[in-house]
Amino acid sequence: ITAGGKNISPANLEAALKTIPLIGQAAAIGDARKFVSAILVLDPEAAGVWAKSHGKESLSLAELAADADVSGPLADVDGAARILSAVSREFPLAGYVEITRFPANSLLLEALRGSLLNFRHTCREERPGAYLPVPVDFAKFRNGLSRNFRNNLNKAGNKISELPDVAFRFTDGQIAAEEIFAEFLKVEASGWKGEEGSAIGKSGQWIEFYRTLVQRLREAGWLEWQLLVGDGNTLAANLAIRMPGAVIIWKLGYNEEYSRCSPGSILLEELVRREATTLASTEINLTTSQPWYDNWGMRYRNYYTARFYYGWRGWLLWYLPDKAKDLLRRMPLVMRIKGWLRD
Repeated sequence: ITAGGKNISPANLEAALKTIPLIGQAAAIGDARKFVSAILVLDPEAAGVWAKSHGKESLSLAELAADADVSGPLADVDGAARILSAVSREFPLAGYVEITRFPANSLLLEALRGSLLNFRHTCREERPGAYLPVPVDFAKFRNGLSRNFRNNLNKAGNKISELPDVAFRFTDGQIAAEEIFAEFLKVEASGWKGEEGSAIGKSGQWIEFYRTLVQRLREAGWLEWQLLVGDGNTLAANLAIRMPGAVIIWKLGYNEEYSRCSPGSILLEELVRREATTLASTEINLTTSQPWYDNWGMRYRNYYTARFYYGWRGWLLWYLPDKAKDLLRRMPLVMRIKGWLRD
């Protein structure tokens, strides 16, 4: 049930999304929210056939998902049109549909710029997102990090080892799901996010959204909790989505009381080590951009977000205000003021 009180069956929307040839799995989430979101995963067999026919058989699923010709989460321009049409049928009162964070070199962006989609839309550039290609040789990868950062990792590892009962726990989300979720909220709120009020646990609406997200990810078999525990506490925790070829760190947090041990970095190091050992994925995607990512030699992708508007309500209530905001952002005076505020 959405924030507006509309009872929507996620199965209908997911079924419509999976009619796109390259989409193998879909999970729709909208409980207690003003909008419905969906996470899409490529179908391995269909993607393999597509890759071979396009001369890209050497790419992994994760690389295909980020490839320009796959347009991020969409199969192609026709796939985008199918999604928009399916949403219009399922939600006739919807004002707009938003497709978030697709690669800057995607066919979808090319289609928008070339007016190939017959939908009124706006498009804006997002912050780049970081990802780490999984190394084949972990020792070589670690030795390639800066000496100062390696020393910091060694010191943090020594401090962690001095704590009692230290262990890494990577679960598939089926075990004690609600208990781990509650512990994750506690850990995430213990640091600067809690102080700034941006932690999930500071908002009842966000708690319900992420509880639903965790449930839907668990049902789809994509949820993974990554934990570092010790001294009778959870030291660091990641809410991760494990998809074919990629691990996405959706949310992360660490226990501020143990910040001297850098538990978040130790947990990430263990994740990289495990992925390099198993080669179960080709990249670890953190989706956002933070200064400390550079310590790990991460790479970056540029992303865009597009909104597609429906009917007169979408045009009046959303399209016109969004266009006005876009025009204001582009005005030289406004840009100078924004630069002055940043400085």
